[in-house]
Parts: sequence; structure tokens; C-alpha cells
Amino acid sequence: MRWLITGAGGQLGQAFSNFLIKSPDSYKAFSRSQVDVLKTRNLIQLLSKEKPDIVLNCAAWTNVDLAEDNVLDVFEANVLGAYNLAVACLESGVKLIHLSTDYVFSGDQNSPIAEGSRKSPISIYGKSKSIAEDIILELLPETGFIVRTSWLYSRWGNNFAKSILYKLRTQETGSLIHVVSDQIGQPTCATELSHQLHLLGHGNLPAGIYHATNNGAVSWHGFALKIQELSGIIDKNIVGIKSSEWPSKVKRPTFSVLSNSRLEQTGLYCMSNWQQALVNELPHLIQSVNGGR
Repeated sequence: MRWLITGAGGQLGQAFSNFLIKSPDSYKAFSRSQVDVLKTRNLIQLLSKEKPDIVLNCAAWTNVDLAEDNVLDVFEANVLGAYNLAVACLESGVKLIHLSTDYVFSGDQNSPIAEGSRKSPISIYGKSKSIAEDIILELLPETGFIVRTSWLYSRWGNNFAKSILYKLRTQETGSLIHVVSDQIGQPTCATELSHQLHLLGHGNLPAGIYHATNNGAVSWHGFALKIQELSGIIDKNIVGIKSSEWPSKVKRPTFSVLSNSRLEQTGLYCMSNWQQALVNELPHLIQSVNGGR
């Protein structure tokens, strides 16, 4: 299979490219500076030239905090960009896998959220991603795949896990690290998600919405404590705080545990518990934080 990756400079784009290097598949990966998803004609020309079997769209505005003050830019990147790519895939007859997020939900549930649950985003970022989903499903009813994930981390780019490791490594002994304790979700390793996306791309599955996260649930505080435990750096104090105590203008989902039931029913679900995934990825996270790749 031949893949084309947009948004390849982000952490999932890099993780998936790294995964494909070790697979029999071929691929071309394009960063934001290389491919502008806001130009439909250029996208159609690119797909005509590269002739991929499938496009993985990782291109998006993902800074949730800055999104609140940059509404037009966010909707341009996340909505218009998704529309243009869907049009290009439709014109070229190419399958599209589009990454989405738990932020399309409000977070007022108390049990794992199914793929068909009613959406009710409460942030600009979440609203933009929700609209993008609707557009892709409308334009590509037979070849459009929406994959929602959550709390993504990896050895690439900036993310929560690497931030905690950096603070553990650099802050003074006895210092306090404050982490929100009343938001519950699923830390998801980009390396395992890459494997799952690869299986989805090769599987003869119906188009539509799929959830793909590591199993289990934990708070940001609990996730940070597990990172500290596994790293062995115990001379700092990780303290849980309420969301209301954390300075942010964004309203975030308090519960965003996604059910992976649709993938599980296909027999292709391959992702481990979030704790095992963290154990597997931690050496790479530490190497990255310490200055390695």
C-alpha cells in the first residue's frame, strides 16, 4: 500500500512515518510548509502525482488554548483544510483517514463514550474538529474514516508526558509540580496508534467513525504519578489540583474516555492498556527529553 501523510511534522505524523519505515508499505510525508491544505487544486495535483492508495491527515491546529483567541485561523486550518483534502480525495478516488479528538464531546458523561454518541463540543478547537468530521463523512461516505483519539503523547514533538519528565529532571529537589486531578481520559501512545491506523488502512472495513485509544482511564495527575514512578525520579512532589485552579480560558472535557467498541468488534483492535504502553515508550521519552531523538 502507498500512503500519503499530511501534517507530517507533528508528533503523530512523525510516529506514523517511523512506523512505515519498518513496514513493506511505501509512503510520502509532507509537513505544513511543504503542502498547504488550504489550496484544493494543489492537493488534487499532489494526489495525481503521488497516486497514493490512502491519505492520512494529521494536519490540524492543535493548540487548544491559543484556539480560543484565533477562531478564524483555527476554522481555516481544521475545517477548510479538512474540506479541501476531502474534495481532493473525492476527485482522486483515494481513501482518507482523518484524525479527530475526544474534544468533540462535552465531557459530562460518566461511562466510555461510543462512536455514535451525540457530539457537544465546548471549545473552539472541539467545535472546529466536530464540523470537520461532518464534512468528511458527507463528502466521503464510502471512503472517509474518522479516527478519534485522546491525550496523545510520543517521543516526538511537545506533549504532556515529555513535559512532566522534563520538570522531573530539571526542577530543584523538593519542588512542587501541579497537575490537574479532576479530568479523566486515556493517555494514548502515538507509536501504538500508528500500528492501529496501519491495520485500519489495510483492513476491509466500512467507512465512518472509529475510536482508537489505549485502554483504561486515569486523571492527568495519575498519569503524571505513573510517569514519575516509572522514571524513578522521586525527589519532586507531584500535587493534584482542580481544573478551576489551573490558569486556562479553555473549558476542557472532564471525562473523555472513549469506547473502542467498533474497532474491537472488527477483531483488528491492537492497542494495550495505557500503563503498558507507557512502560514500552518511556525509554524513548527519556532519551528524547535528555536530548536524543
